[in-house]
Amino acid sequence: MIKVAIITPVYNKVEYTRQLISSLQNTDSGVEYKLVIVDNASKDGTKDFLIPENFKGLEAPIAITNKKNKGFSIANNQGVDYVKSLGVPYYCFLNNDTIVTDGWLKEMVDCMERHAKAVIIGAKLIHPGTGRIQHAGVVELNGHRPSHIHFGQDQSYPPANKEKQYPAVTGACMLVKSSFYDSVGGFDEAYWCGWEDIDLCKKAIKLGYEVWYTPKARVYHYEGSTEGRMLMEDANFTFYTQRWTLRNGESWKVAEKVL
Repeated sequence: MIKVAIITPVYNKVEYTRQLISSLQNTDSGVEYKLVIVDNASKDGTKDFLIPENFKGLEAPIAITNKKNKGFSIANNQGVDYVKSLGVPYYCFLNNDTIVTDGWLKEMVDCMERHAKAVIIGAKLIHPGTGRIQHAGVVELNGHRPSHIHFGQDQSYPPANKEKQYPAVTGACMLVKSSFYDSVGGFDEAYWCGWEDIDLCKKAIKLGYEVWYTPKARVYHYEGSTEGRMLMEDANFTFYTQRWTLRNGESWKVAEKVL
C-alpha cells in the first residue's frame, strides 16, 4: 500500500535531480511511496531526463510539466492535487538538491505516528562534503525571526540527535499529514520560493497541532541551489511578518480541524 506521496518541484539543475533519483534507487526508504516531479519549465536537460529508462528500480514518477516557472508553493500544490485520489495519509515535500539515506522516510513516518498531535515532521539535513548540520529544527529568535538551530555543528553534535518538538522545520524535506495539509489549502501561494514552509508550521501550531524533528531521518542537502531562490526574499519576509507578527495571525481563516 502506498503510504506517502513524495512531491519534488524542479527548476533546471538536472544534475541535482539525477543525483536525488540515484539516491532513491540505491537506498531503502522503508516505506512504499509514489514520486511526483513537477517541472517548472526547466530549460536544461530535465525534460529529457524524466523518462522511464532513467528510473530503473523505481516506479517511473508522475511528471507534471509547467509552461512557466510557478515557484515552490504552486508546484507542490499541483503535485498534491495530482495524487489526492490515491488517498495517501502523508505527503513528503523533498527538494531535488537532496540525497536520501537508508530508512529516511520510515523514520519520518514513525516519528509522526509516535506523536498523536503531530502533523509535520522534519529531518536532519547535512551539508554534503562537510558532515555539518544545515537543519535540525527551526527556532524563533528575538523579533520572531526563524533560525536554524545547531547550524554548522558536526552532525554528531548531541543536542541535534534528540527527537524534539520545534516551532517549525524546513520544507526542503518535510513530511505532512495529508488531512491537515488539505484542510489549510496547502502551501500559501502568496509566497514565492521562501517562507511558505514556516507559514505552514505556524498554521499547524495555531490550530493546536505539533511540529517535530527526528534526527534519525538523515538527508544531505546542498541548500539554496534553486535558481532565483532569493529573488522575492524581502517580499516574502514582509508578508510573513505582517501575518504572524504584526497581526498575530488573525488575518487568515482556516477550515475546522479534520484530524
